[in-house]
Amino acid sequence: MDKRAQVTIFIIIGIVIIVGVLAILYFLGEYKTDVTTIEDPTQFIENCVEDAVMDSLKVTMVNGGQITMTQSIKHYGETYNYLCYSGDFFRPCYNMHPMLQYLIESEIKKDTIDEVQTCFNLMRESFENRDFKVTGEAAIYSIDLLPGVIRINLDKKINLEKGASLQSFEDFDSEFLSPAYGLVQVVNDIVNDEVIDCKFDNYDYMRLNPEYHIEKINFEDNRFYIVTERKTGESFKFVVRNCVLPAGL
Repeated sequence: MDKRAQVTIFIIIGIVIIVGVLAILYFLGEYKTDVTTIEDPTQFIENCVEDAVMDSLKVTMVNGGQITMTQSIKHYGETYNYLCYSGDFFRPCYNMHPMLQYLIESEIKKDTIDEVQTCFNLMRESFENRDFKVTGEAAIYSIDLLPGVIRINLDKKINLEKGASLQSFEDFDSEFLSPAYGLVQVVNDIVNDEVIDCKFDNYDYMRLNPEYHIEKINFEDNRFYIVTERKTGESFKFVVRNCVLPAGL
């Protein structure tokens, strides 16, 4: 084989290699674009906000209804939030959060409102990177604990404009399954009995409501409660400091 033929072969091999490298880079770029591109803004916002709300809900359930506990005590390494407290052992405890459901809803909203805005910012960035003009209005946002579900109420008008095409989105409401509402009702029953009778019979309550397991731990001057929905295993924990119990209760 003469030198001219060898040079030709090397040139052809070089071209093939270059084309191959460019093809790989092209497909990698296409893959990256697909991963970061949002096609359905409604579904993206719903999923993004639901993730934030679920994370916040988990914190409120183990923190006795609050993101940051306002009055708490440690028991064997676990921190419990007081829902009922008495400094006088001869008087019933005071219900510190009589509107517990509303408290949890407002705590979740306050804790996640910045993350909700982040979800919309990510959506905006995705569409602006593809030359869409994105405009919108302020969000109206709230959380509802309902039987069996958590409802996210989220209204925010978003306009996506590109050339002669204009799309508008307003309703980003969604909901997901959760036993939180039922757990809160059980906790309210416990606290109400503690306030009225200075005690709560967890075994009798479980006989009437077998879907829940209620663990009660009497330790020193406090009663620690862990309420668990048996089906999902999700729990709500808190503590009360109440009037002195007769022996054996």
